[in-house]
Amino acid sequence: MTEGTGVPLAAYQILAAVLTYGAVGLAYAPLIVMSALAEQRAVHAIKVAIMIPLLPVLMVIGSMPSGIITALIIFFGIRQAMRMTAAPLLRISGPFRIGASPSAPTTA
Repeated sequence: MTEGTGVPLAAYQILAAVLTYGAVGLAYAPLIVMSALAEQRAVHAIKVAIMIPLLPVLMVIGSMPSGIITALIIFFGIRQAMRMTAAPLLRISGPFRIGASPSAPTTA
């Protein structure tokens, strides 16, 4: 199924999931910057850009067993993003007659 622009609706769901996961990764980005500043190392933009997609996974694994809760929160966030961009279910029924049906002429 496609939307009016010809873009498959699944593409919007994938985009929503990627953007949600990216937002979670960006939320953890200050942790890398702060740890690098604490160690007095220069932070290269390329290293941070490479680490951003890995950050949610690293945070979940690195903080076990409480990382399970973090993983569930990320999962439910991505699932909600995909639900919100899903195709609406439209049920069309009809046509229906409006008003009473005409009565048949009576013969006497």
